[in-house]
Amino acid sequence: MGAHIQPRSYKPGDQVKIREGPFSGLDAIFEREMKGIDQVAVLLDLLGRQTRIVLAIKMIGRL
Repeated sequence: MGAHIQPRSYKPGDQVKIREGPFSGLDAIFEREMKGIDQVAVLLDLLGRQTRIVLAIKMIGRL
């Protein structure tokens, strides 16, 4: 069984930094936490459009 990650107090609209994975180093806008699965939805500006991506909560941090 995997370790449970403590929820962080992000609110919709918060600016976050992607810390891991292929989008590492990019800024994003926190959208929502996915209940029960330790993942979050963030909005990332790609090619001039906001694109929703789902990441493990451990992959983001505050700016």
